[in-house]
Amino acid sequence: MSQSPPNVRTEEKTLVKPARLGLMGVETYRYYVHDPERSHRFYTNNLGFKEVAVSTPELEKQEGAKFRVYGANSIRVEVGAPTDKRTWAARYLDLHPDGIESITFRVRDIEHAKKFIEERGGNLIDDEPEVVIRDGGVYKRISVASPLGDVIYRFVERAGSYDNHAPGFERIGDLAPRNEFGFRFVDHITSNTLTMMPAIWFYEQIMGMETYWHIKFHTGDVNPDWHKGSGLRSIVMWDPESGIKFATNEPLAPKFRDSQIAQYCSDNFGSGVQHIAFALPDIIGAVEELYHRKVLFLDAPDEYYASLPERMKLKKIFNMDKPIDRLKDLGILLDGEDNHYLLQIFMKDSQTSYAEKKAGPFFYELIQRAGAQGFGEGNFRALFESIEKGQQGNVQPVMND
Repeated sequence: MSQSPPNVRTEEKTLVKPARLGLMGVETYRYYVHDPERSHRFYTNNLGFKEVAVSTPELEKQEGAKFRVYGANSIRVEVGAPTDKRTWAARYLDLHPDGIESITFRVRDIEHAKKFIEERGGNLIDDEPEVVIRDGGVYKRISVASPLGDVIYRFVERAGSYDNHAPGFERIGDLAPRNEFGFRFVDHITSNTLTMMPAIWFYEQIMGMETYWHIKFHTGDVNPDWHKGSGLRSIVMWDPESGIKFATNEPLAPKFRDSQIAQYCSDNFGSGVQHIAFALPDIIGAVEELYHRKVLFLDAPDEYYASLPERMKLKKIFNMDKPIDRLKDLGILLDGEDNHYLLQIFMKDSQTSYAEKKAGPFFYELIQRAGAQGFGEGNFRALFESIEKGQQGNVQPVMND
């Protein structure tokens, strides 16, 4: 009979599952604006969102702001405009242009989320979760200071039959209405900051996220004579359970101040959310119609499309059946590998679209994934260079409300 060698102990190893916050997805985000009627036209006329809820007089008195909520499938945005100069809503727009003031995430258990965040050193804004009971349903919410300055992160638990958008709102329609362009959910959220490691530490240590993807480049490495060349570093963090992804960008030296990431922080008067990406199934059809509705998109350089067939061969993408000329006409970008690809396009930021600084540097991205779950290194760089060139020239706005 065989025996174990002497002085050797055999042990059964147990895989320890990482602790999780219990995230389920992006519930909503709050966007403060100077011109709410323009935003109403943009979401309803241009993007095909439906108005799904409005603030009650009680909430408007409490917040000193009036809100309208727009929805497209699982995406919901609260657009707020101040009505009282003495409140946080007005103060936010004194400090910043139009932009994302808060992001709300849905969690399975608010008490678990609160304990999880507290034990890891997160800074709670609320002493205890807000609890609202309505028609047998329960809504619980707590707010946390984020690594993005004046941006707040909120966490919400829904239980039972609670079917309102949130306390203080009156529901006026289906909270998840069908969208004609097929916008389905928030694919990822991208933020800009002058130094990103505090944000990365927050996502990892406070929210329990993991590194998903990263990139670092400088435009001078391919064109050293480009007098405005600059660079960035980006790290994407994600929550494997919910699939929520945060991309965070920072500018790089040399020419740190010339980077469009640094320019964003200057225009926004601090760190903030640069863009939010909507996932959809048919980007070509959506973009064709959005152009008809006078939505502005960033242009990609001709060189990008000239080299695209060769890049597709190198990355072994042989199953993409969309004509490259059509992608070029629309400004849609392509990336991926091993017959998994993604198509994406970026709207021009609001301050460019409306030729108005206080409209802010925020914009939206549209992304169609065909198996590829990354961010597209070539596309990422094309976006960076396109924004950078736009900042160097005089862009003439043509956005119609």
